[in-house]
Amino acid sequence: MTEVKIDRRKMRSQVTRQKIITATIECYQQLGVENTFMEDVANQAGIGRATLYRHFKNQDEILTEVVLLEMTQLHEKLQLKPKHKEELSSYIAENCLYILRETPKKTVTPLLFQPGASSIISRLSMSSDHFIHFGSELMQPFYDQAKKQGLIRKGVSLAQIVEWITRFVISLMANPSHQFKTKKQQKQMINNFLLPSIMIITEED
Repeated sequence: MTEVKIDRRKMRSQVTRQKIITATIECYQQLGVENTFMEDVANQAGIGRATLYRHFKNQDEILTEVVLLEMTQLHEKLQLKPKHKEELSSYIAENCLYILRETPKKTVTPLLFQPGASSIISRLSMSSDHFIHFGSELMQPFYDQAKKQGLIRKGVSLAQIVEWITRFVISLMANPSHQFKTKKQQKQMINNFLLPSIMIITEED
């Protein structure tokens, strides 16, 4: 098989995969995440089920792909935020607040937190390598700096911090609290509970 044919096949595969993602998002908006099935996606995309299953094994795999797409968009925006001389504690606090503010503006992710769809969250592997990679890439330089300064609690790894923050943010989005509803209240919660579980906070902090 020539290189040209391989490239064309790869391009067709990418086009079909994107068609599936677009169709899935449309189904989620029309039917809801919990009521969308593989057959719905295939019909919406205008492809056969066999073609769909060649790209995705099941509905959870498609859902993960869609959520990762939206998280990547947030990830890219976070990378553009100024980082010079910012401490880990400030970086964690500001980015948690950013994610809490921006995630509801996305297309699919907010649907996961609607009434009746809470069980879907448990189906997503939020501690998967994909999610850990996103957070670790952003936080690595700040973690290294804090580690050198002796500010990271003993035995706490970067991967553990990323997963803990992910679960913390998901919890706030899935179960909104009246006591921590505003940005000021959420920041207070992060400073009082999240950060001390990760770092050694001095009185000056």
